[in-house]
Amino acid sequence: AFCAHKNRVMQKLKKRFCLLLIILSFSSLCFTQNSVVDSLKNEVLEARIDTSRINVLIKLLYEFYYQNEYDSVIHYSGRTLNLSKEKKYYTGIVESLYLLGNSYHKKSFYELSLTYYEDALGLAEEADDKSMKIRLLNSMAIVYDEKADYGESLKYFVKALEINEEIGDDYSTIMLLNNIGSSYIAMEEFTLAAEYLNRCLEISKELEYTPGITIYY
Repeated sequence: AFCAHKNRVMQKLKKRFCLLLIILSFSSLCFTQNSVVDSLKNEVLEARIDTSRINVLIKLLYEFYYQNEYDSVIHYSGRTLNLSKEKKYYTGIVESLYLLGNSYHKKSFYELSLTYYEDALGLAEEADDKSMKIRLLNSMAIVYDEKADYGESLKYFVKALEINEEIGDDYSTIMLLNNIGSSYIAMEEFTLAAEYLNRCLEISKELEYTPGITIYY
């Protein structure tokens, strides 16, 4: 009886210890994230009011985005966008619009999200910024996918893949082939889905890209 009681006590202590570790780890992560944000905010204040400040603001926007602080992204994107327009700074404008689109997408404001993506896409096309066009087209396709408009989603994924073939980014190819295959599955076009997913798997094996391989096993 004593041994059984001792085991129960030990189990309770282990559970409490594990919970304490989780709490401490989470607290440490939050502290680190907040420290990064605070540091970037200070950099914004210290930076000259030119592209230097805009570049720091973009870093801050991404930090908020990765922390799922979408309202903060939206708030600071407005400031970044206005300053970028004032300085006629393409990168600042297009990144602000892209992150506004992403944030409204995450908040399920799909039409508003698409509006910002379309504005950014127009600028990326003018600048012939292929990498940004791929990012935007893929993001727009995902919005349509979540709206269950698979035909429209597929159109944007395919367009992104065509542009990507011009720059030869194998990892983006893997992502886009997988997304196209998933769209065909949703449309119950299983033969076409298998074609794209097999291509995705083959390239993943050639590159020894584990995430692209394990997803199919």
